[in-house]
Amino acid sequence: MKLGRVKVLNYLNRDYNINEGSSRGVLWPVAVFSISLPVKKEKPLNIFEETILLLTDQNIKDVKRLSEEVCMDEEIIRFILNKLVELNLIDHEFEVTENGKDIILQWETEETEFVSANVFFDLIGQQLIPTVIYDNLEFERVVEKRGKSIKFFDSRFGRNRSTSFGKILGSNYFNGIDPPTSKDVNKIINIHRKLHFKYVHVSEKDNRYIPNYYANGGAVRVNSNPNYYHAYCKVIFQKGSNDFIITDPFGYGFSSLLKKSYREYLLNDEYEANKMIEKQKEAIVKKLDKSKTNKKAINLSMFSEGINDYPQVKKCLISVENYWKKSKIKPRNSVEEDKQKMYLGYLLTDLYKSLERTLKYVVNENPVDKWVDLLINQNYTGNSELISKMAKNIGFTISEKFTLFEVAAGKFKAFSEGSVELQPLLSLSIVGASNDIMHPLRSLAIKNKDWLKIIYQLKNFRDAEQHGDIQKNKIKVNEAQDFKYEIYETIRTLLPKTNVKENVKGKEVDDEDIERIDDQKRDKVFIHLQEEFGYNEFKVLDKNITELLMRIELFVLENTSTQEKQIDCSNIITNLASLLQNTIFNILKTILIKNDMVNDRDTIGVFQQKVEQYFSISKDQFPESLINVNRKRIKEASNGLNSTLGAILIALINICNDSIVEKLGLIKPNLIEVVGDILEKRGHGNEPVFMEYEELKSLKNKGYKIFKQLREIENE
Repeated sequence: MKLGRVKVLNYLNRDYNINEGSSRGVLWPVAVFSISLPVKKEKPLNIFEETILLLTDQNIKDVKRLSEEVCMDEEIIRFILNKLVELNLIDHEFEVTENGKDIILQWETEETEFVSANVFFDLIGQQLIPTVIYDNLEFERVVEKRGKSIKFFDSRFGRNRSTSFGKILGSNYFNGIDPPTSKDVNKIINIHRKLHFKYVHVSEKDNRYIPNYYANGGAVRVNSNPNYYHAYCKVIFQKGSNDFIITDPFGYGFSSLLKKSYREYLLNDEYEANKMIEKQKEAIVKKLDKSKTNKKAINLSMFSEGINDYPQVKKCLISVENYWKKSKIKPRNSVEEDKQKMYLGYLLTDLYKSLERTLKYVVNENPVDKWVDLLINQNYTGNSELISKMAKNIGFTISEKFTLFEVAAGKFKAFSEGSVELQPLLSLSIVGASNDIMHPLRSLAIKNKDWLKIIYQLKNFRDAEQHGDIQKNKIKVNEAQDFKYEIYETIRTLLPKTNVKENVKGKEVDDEDIERIDDQKRDKVFIHLQEEFGYNEFKVLDKNITELLMRIELFVLENTSTQEKQIDCSNIITNLASLLQNTIFNILKTILIKNDMVNDRDTIGVFQQKVEQYFSISKDQFPESLINVNRKRIKEASNGLNSTLGAILIALINICNDSIVEKLGLIKPNLIEVVGDILEKRGHGNEPVFMEYEELKSLKNKGYKIFKQLREIENE
């Protein structure tokens, strides 16, 4: 079709009743088939009353089922039934009366007449649109053409003579297509009737003509030669959502059918995909203009001023309160659900950190040096049995398969060298309490004998978050609140100086302000990532991956204008590690499944040999963080289990053929170097990782570059 012959169909309904942020007009290519179908003469009943009468005659008398059949509210169904009773067409039992049967018989014996109508074929999605237009088609007057953009007078605006723009989608869709069958048309007619009945009760302004007709297959006649037109639609971004909706081209609200077609269209039209990013940006700018930007202080009024004596704990608690304020806002859409899940994950992580640092103070104030020496010289099984017995003697309840005290000797040695990790600290606290009746941990056993079970649950949630299992971590707000309460009570008990509650000066954060500011940040980040990775590539990424990328970018954004020379980057380091871990694991899993492979080798010998050969790294240049990877984790990864980043990387290089390892070796910056650096910085994920902002950006960019190259290998 030539642009000079473009005909614009415009049935767009202006009453969206949505909060529009930005929009883009598009002209959707359609093939229009004219049809003729038999219709009934005017009857004393309207179409709704007729339909209900016919259905009751078919022994459908249940209000709920009638409601489902005609897509109408049950109250309306009851109203129609009562009217039919008043007209003596049905009785109070909803049985059709003699009068009702006479009318139905009259309908069936009446001669029919044929009317013309139009059905529409979506040329992009290659499917019939569930709409029938019984009136003559009307076209808008085109006043200007700018490339593939059309300016036309918009008749919806009446005398104002306003104009609208629409971008013509595609140029190669007007090829020969098969006409729909009578069966196809009858199906569309029935769907459209239900759609219309449903919609007219939403939009009081919709008074389009829908005739009574017979839907008896072969009676419908279809003209096999279509006409080609463009139907005007709007692609809309609502405020608070990164996803678009698209209007139904014939005024019936919004179309999920066309939305699906448009998504597929964007995969092959980079220009249109970039326009979607621009429209997202516009929506964000509008939100920014109307938003407050003042931040208010967060306080710790639930603790006494004694919390200032424990600065590391206090810092974690401030972070917990910040995430709690953000996470308890009720989500309105899937984007806000992801945001809430992110904040809850961070909240759990920081609660866990606050507990670790609390136990560090407890152990330092109640030293058990002699016991440390003993535990260093025992295996983890012996340590677990000993500490479990002590915990029971103190008064805690422990299940048979309790693994929290399974602590390797090396972790106790690491503690003696300054490491902060929950399991050895908890074990040493138990040991201290077992030998001191005044130990604060005994007070916890008196208050809650199941306290260890709570800590175990918290660790499981935190571990899932730490290793990037974001979608599996389905923590709810009320569960997070329970953990928050328990850990706060734990801190007040173990650090008695913090226990007295005093009012702290400061204002509470306004929830709406938080919500608005965070929405803006998340939207900015979403668009930035689409630009970074490409609109289409970003759309097909796994939900876990997209969420990790969102978290990384949000952290960078929030620290863009920081005055701090050194930033605690522990969260972004964890997320970068999880990003690479998930991506490498996908490659590993594909290879294992494709080749039906089982490999339980736990050695790093093969790994070192291949790295030396394909990565140009000598043995003395190997990152210690990779050399020291737990052999058990390597074995798990080799058997297809999602383990740690280091273990998965080693397993992949071990089992891959030389051609794949060679491709991995060509990744720049060096895959081994960057992964080793990330692992070294992350450690156990429980210590602050201080970096300058530029160093942070550099590491992020290296991680992104590697991620993109890994994705190319994965897609192969």
